[in-house]
Amino acid sequence: MRLTKVLALIAVVALAVPLANAADTKHKFSFGVGYFMPMSDYSFTEDTYTITMATDDALGFGLGYEFYYNEMVSFGASLWYADHDMTLSVSGEPDSDYGSVAWMPILFDANFHLLKGKPVDFYFGPTLGYAMFDDWKYASETMGMKDQFVYGVNLGLDVPFAESWAFTAGLRYLLLDAEPDVTGADAVGVDPLVLTVGVGYKF
Repeated sequence: MRLTKVLALIAVVALAVPLANAADTKHKFSFGVGYFMPMSDYSFTEDTYTITMATDDALGFGLGYEFYYNEMVSFGASLWYADHDMTLSVSGEPDSDYGSVAWMPILFDANFHLLKGKPVDFYFGPTLGYAMFDDWKYASETMGMKDQFVYGVNLGLDVPFAESWAFTAGLRYLLLDAEPDVTGADAVGVDPLVLTVGVGYKF
């Protein structure tokens, strides 16, 4: 992972906080776990065999910050991490392990709150971000992966359980490929559907 890119994107979020304070808005910090379910893979036919390379489901975790422009609009940023196993399958043959790849997306959301936070908070909106990949590890070998921009849609629900606390749940669909940093290499589809649950603190 490239630390300078992480620091630069965190700086963007830090610059947004004074703007939120100037507008006298509310804030939310959250922590959650996510279940990352890749919806795409890569396959090709060689002779009479169909070969498929897929990214397996994985648990991940993340931190989030959100500020509320008004009752109906908010802007959020979150940092997630997940580590996926890769599976190689050949038609007529058992699946085989093909290493693993970890990635860390920083996501930015623009959310529209349909219920204005009362009695529960249901929201949806677009997501933009940047995905930073670790090396693809297989046995004793590694292969560099290209970092990429990512976009998608976000749905979320906050259910208050105390004055400043809420249970959070969300569903994201992101468009993303895992592409080796090698000339002519094919990308492996990921396009994860991400189910998240967690807890948030509003102030």
